[in-house]
Amino acid sequence: PEPLETIIDQSNIHGWLSEAVANSERRFAMIVSGIISGHPERMDALQSVMEELGRQYAMPGSGDAEQAFQAVHNILLDGMPCDFPFEVTTSGSENVTWRVKSSAHTAYWTAELSAETYYLLRDAWVKGALAGSGIVHTRSAGCHTLRRGR
Repeated sequence: PEPLETIIDQSNIHGWLSEAVANSERRFAMIVSGIISGHPERMDALQSVMEELGRQYAMPGSGDAEQAFQAVHNILLDGMPCDFPFEVTTSGSENVTWRVKSSAHTAYWTAELSAETYYLLRDAWVKGALAGSGIVHTRSAGCHTLRRGR
């Protein structure tokens, strides 16, 4: 592989990275749309695939919600970090809760296949990644929680 400094436009790192992220988001939305369009029954299979992909990034079994939050967000990208796309409202080893202030993903999905599709697939990935960690993820109305399982 080429060295990163030869791939990135070093005179415009932020712009280059923003475009690279946008290209990735567009590709994912197009692939999912192509698979599901006219075949909504395929969503269950896609969620299973995403959960299995998440298992490939299994989080440590520490049972610490803050560590799980960091591990998940070291892999997933919610837009440019400098844009502060979400707000952490609770943080501790038992529970981390955050609210999505602006979804970087919405712009890449259509009225027919909304960003909710993205979040359902993402939730499946997170479920797989957290399997065996002692941490459970829930999402409701733009708020996410990672909590120690009971």
